[in-house]
Formats: sequence, structure tokens, C-alpha cells
Amino acid sequence: MKILIIIFCIVALVLETKAETNYSEHIAPIIYKNCTSCHRVGEIGPMPFTSYNEVKAWGGMIKKVTANKYMPPWPPERDYNKYVGQRALSQTDIELIANWVDGGMAQGDQTKEPKLPTFSSGSQLGTPDLVLSMKESFIQKGNFEDTYRVFVLPTGLTEDKDISAIEFRPGNKKVVHHVLIATDSTGEALELDKSTPEYGYEAAGGFGVNSIKPFVGYVPGANPTTYPDGIGFRLSKGSDLLIQMHYGPVGTDERDSSTVNIYFAKKPLTRYMMDRVLLPPDLVDGPFIIPANKVKTFRGELDIPIDVTLFGIGPHAHLLNQSWEVYAITEKGDTTRLIKIPSWKFNWQGAYNFEKPVVLKRKSKIIAFATYDNTTNNPLNPNEVPKPISWGEKTTDEMYYLPLYFTYYQKGDENMLITNIENVLIPEMNEEIVFTPNPVSNSLNFNLSNNLTDSKLEIFSTNGGKVYSTSLESNSTQSLDISQLAEGSYIALIKSKEKKLSGKFVIKR
Repeated sequence: MKILIIIFCIVALVLETKAETNYSEHIAPIIYKNCTSCHRVGEIGPMPFTSYNEVKAWGGMIKKVTANKYMPPWPPERDYNKYVGQRALSQTDIELIANWVDGGMAQGDQTKEPKLPTFSSGSQLGTPDLVLSMKESFIQKGNFEDTYRVFVLPTGLTEDKDISAIEFRPGNKKVVHHVLIATDSTGEALELDKSTPEYGYEAAGGFGVNSIKPFVGYVPGANPTTYPDGIGFRLSKGSDLLIQMHYGPVGTDERDSSTVNIYFAKKPLTRYMMDRVLLPPDLVDGPFIIPANKVKTFRGELDIPIDVTLFGIGPHAHLLNQSWEVYAITEKGDTTRLIKIPSWKFNWQGAYNFEKPVVLKRKSKIIAFATYDNTTNNPLNPNEVPKPISWGEKTTDEMYYLPLYFTYYQKGDENMLITNIENVLIPEMNEEIVFTPNPVSNSLNFNLSNNLTDSKLEIFSTNGGKVYSTSLESNSTQSLDISQLAEGSYIALIKSKEKKLSGKFVIKR
């Protein structure tokens, strides 16, 4: 009888918890923060999640795809490393969604529902210094097929330029699935474009030319990343910007004309982002040939001759690929994990920037494993009867292609934090901190409600790096010594158990 009573109490507690979970207080904050950026009218998500009724209509599906972590989409293994803009739900979030669905999907008190986020319709980084647009629009046919196409955008630069950030602005978010961006200083891509009668040229696996320099990538929901002061890219005079567009399948014709915003560095750069791509010549186990009816893993290795700081990585392959794992190992045998994609998805690939750049000492080695399935067990195998596959640009070919983005190491790089400000200022923060004076010199003053508990203040520079962090006392007046911070603009974020607040201030001396 005691056992039955205990079981009854547990079941009752579970049912009560499920019943208490409601949309306004528990589910809306999760959906608006993690899903709505893609699931809204005009975006790539197939259905909008902008209201209680819209989310409720798909509640069972949301429960399923969050429980198996299919959504939100994030191919890299989440605990292998941390990346800028990483999308993930906590286990608590997943359980709340399941409880809400199982408990009947109650709406709750509508007055407690957070405001729907306001998403940027213009540039997220301010006024660009150079805007490059597609000279013609492209029509994605409504035949439910993917399209991969490269468009060449001449920069028209008459001198080399230091670049602090590049922002891709999709023209038609219904069809722009993801984008890779590179530069070409030889004119080879432009000549290839001229050789085709239509605008742009087809290139599924890469950019169709060998002279390119990889830059950045874009996926829906992502925000542009800026790097710490003094670090950026060099855009050569007379170069062309190449954008490889992946247009997703649609049922009706859709027209796209996208744009790239380029931001010149305000001060001369002291270090330039460089790239090195691991290719089949870096393989240590034979040529890049995948035999028919075989599953084969290739191992590539890259020696690091000098100290470098690794900022990003972008594994790329086609339909036969199953997984990637990349790590670095020091001369003494210590291992640093870089990226692991245990279940490769051709339609969800991009470049990933580390939240904390990885410092690799000289005589280290980068090791990259990629596995390919060229059997009939692979439902994406482009050949009904498998045949040997080797390197090639077409989707039906394969690639082992691993760009690495780095600079030469400087002391202090291990303390960097690359953070996308748009991801720091999460949508539900709708209260502003008022700083006095503003601009400020050495002492930052502001008021903090005395009913806030466990408050923490974080300050970020405008390039996204965290420069200050401290706990706050729960009283009405705060005064912080910021004399150690340099002149410039900053964003402050206060988190407490009750709410989140944000504000901007300028240091001027």
C-alpha cells in the first residue's frame, strides 16, 4: 500500500507539473529566442511560430524534433567546442516543451507573455562602406529542386582595403538556404561567368575555380561576426566577391536579388585573417577515391610550423559524407577538440567561429577525419548502382575540403572572447539601463532596482568581445570603476533571476 501511495504521489506531481506549464510563461520565451528568427513570414522556416495558436498547431511536432535535437538545426556536436551563434536548447527547455504538450498546451496568462522579438530588416552593423548587389535577379524555379549557383560581384576597388566585417543580406529569405563567400583576384571566376549565357554559373561543390580565397558564410538566423580590434580581412584592389548561393526547393517560382555589405576597418589592421584549406594532398592514407559499395574514412594532417590563433573552421563535403571530426594535438600529445559533426547533412553546412579562439603552438598538428558511405545503404547516394567516386565540383562527385581561418599568434589571444552582440542582447530584454554621465570617463553610475537578486553585469565592446564582468549588490545605486577600459562604445548586459536589462554607453576622456 505504501508503494502504491508513493507511485500515486509521483504520478500526481508529474501531471501537476505538466498542467502548470503554459505557453505565456514557459514556452513563448523558448520559441521566440530559438525558433522565430527562421519560423516567421518570409523566412526559410516552413511554418511561422509567432503566436500561441501557431505554436500550438504544431505542438506535437515541436516536441518530437526538440526531443531528438533535430531542431534547432546545429550540425556540430554541441559539447565538442563552443561557437559564435551556437543554437541549442537546454535539457530544461526540452522538458518544458514536452510537459506543455503532454499537459494540453495551456496558454496561461497572456499578460505574462514576452513581446515578440523585433528583427532587423536593414543592416545589423550600421551603415556599410561598400554595398555589392547582384546585378540581375535570379529566379529559383518552383520545381522542388535545390539550386547551387555562384554570382560574381566586382568590387571596383582601386586600392587594397582593410575589412572589419562582411554582412550578407538575403534578398528572398524564402529560398536562400545558405551562402558561402570568397574573393577572386585573378578574374578567373568572372571569365567563367561570361562563358555562360545566363547570370552566374552552376557550382554545387565549391566556386568552380581554384584561385579563390574563402571569406565567410551565411545561414538563416545567423548574425554577422566581427573580430577584435586590429584583426580582419584584406580585400585586394580590382578583386571580385564570389557568393555561392544554395537556393532551397520551393513549389512556385521565387525571385532573389541579394546584397553584401562590406565594412572598412576604422583603424589600420595589425593582423590579417588567413586561411589554409586541408585538401586531398594532405591525406595520409592514399588518394581520395571512394570505392563502390564501401564505407571509407580519410585522415588528413596539417603541421603547424609557428604559433597561430585559430578563429574558425568550415568542413565541406557532398552527399556521400557521413561525419567529420577535427582536433589538434601538441608535440607533447595534448589534444584540443575543434569540431565534430557526427551526422553530416549536405543541406546544413557552413563556417563556424570559435567563441574562444584556439591557440595552436608550433609543432602542433591538426588531424581531420571524414567518413563517406558509397553503398546502397546511403539513401543520398546519387548513384542507384554505386560506382567509384573521386574529387569533383558536382554534387554527384565528392570533396574533402576543410578551410581553417587563423592569424599569427600574439600574447593575450588566449583571453579573447568572440561574441555576436545580437546573440548577447536576447529578444526578451526590453528594459534599458540608464547610465550617468554618458559619455563617461572613469566612473559608471546607474540605478538598479532593489528587488533584483543574483545580479551580474557583463560589458562588451562593439566588436562583441567581453571586456568586464562582475556581480552586483542589490541596492538602488551602483558605481563602477571603468578606468581600465579604453575609449569607445560599449554595451552592458545585466542578468538577474527576475529579468534582463541592457544599455549602451560611451567612454570618452
